[in-house]
Amino acid sequence: ISHYYLIVVPEDKTTINKNPDQFSTTEMIANKGQKAEAPNAPYIAAKFPQRNIPYTFRLGTGEEYEGFRNRKLERGKRYRIFIRAVVDTPQKHLYTSSPFSEFLALDMREVPPGDPPLRPNPHEPSENDVRVSSQHKETGLLRVIGPIIAALLLCIIFVALFIIKKRRQPCKTPDQAAVTRPLIPADLNNSKAPSDPVEMRRLNFQTPAMISHPPIPITELANHIERLKANDNMKFSQEYESIEPGQQFTWEHSNMEVNKPKNRYANVIAYDHSRVILQPEDNTLGSDYINANY
Repeated sequence: ISHYYLIVVPEDKTTINKNPDQFSTTEMIANKGQKAEAPNAPYIAAKFPQRNIPYTFRLGTGEEYEGFRNRKLERGKRYRIFIRAVVDTPQKHLYTSSPFSEFLALDMREVPPGDPPLRPNPHEPSENDVRVSSQHKETGLLRVIGPIIAALLLCIIFVALFIIKKRRQPCKTPDQAAVTRPLIPADLNNSKAPSDPVEMRRLNFQTPAMISHPPIPITELANHIERLKANDNMKFSQEYESIEPGQQFTWEHSNMEVNKPKNRYANVIAYDHSRVILQPEDNTLGSDYINANY
């Protein structure tokens, strides 16, 4: 923050509903000291450098502060004030304003005689400091630590009892009569799926490329890949070129006019035999379609 402005706003119908940030600093500086200035126009009464705002300020003394005159107040007129903090930013005018004060006037109750209050020094103890005796501190500390220690002791006791109970229980031997079945059958790799359209096509409609590239057993896959890598991956290239790019499966549901807007890309379709089928809604055509495959 570069500096602060103390801004005074006389009571007026044109400014009564404005908030502090709506008053332009530039206009108030431009109108400073002009004879044609409106008597109820807001004005800057003082400017304070950074970190130099006084604790008390006497409004309406007629003195100047950093080039701004603290105008004398008129009897019978009410005023509001606010503080504006200006940020020191090159080529930008950034500021923030405090809320309005209550209405001030010369006929208000005078300040009681005596020295004005001073800001408290944070490095010096004041008379209002609450002194807590060491006995009270110890009592408060025990009230906090006591329940924590009790909870920890209970946890330790429960854990110890659980361990002792576990050790006393006899070890369970596996039931010899139980039949153990593997979750995955051993002949999974050799099982057939005649209902799979891909497998059915391989068995019944083999092309020359499919005949020349039969299925590879899992145990031979590593050796097969090594053979394909030979001669600078030449076998890989030959196998890729042998793939037939023609259509192999149907995608009639993807081509339906009602479903085409659901396809994200024209070349990414859902095959009819493996598409995800949704629950139809009110027999609406296409409501069971989504662009997804299992």
